[in-house]
Amino acid sequence: MYLTMEVILYHLKSTSIVAGTFSVMYVDFTNFIKWFVIMHHTIQLDTDI
Repeated sequence: MYLTMEVILYHLKSTSIVAGTFSVMYVDFTNFIKWFVIMHHTIQLDTDI
């Protein structure tokens, strides 16, 4: 029983680490898209003038 709890806790810990990494990557990705859109619009405005 103790061994099973250890395995479950280890699995939960590794899963949360993976989930945390993915959430950080997702935030970075959305920030990159926002930045890219802003840069793209800025470049378009510059070329119009």
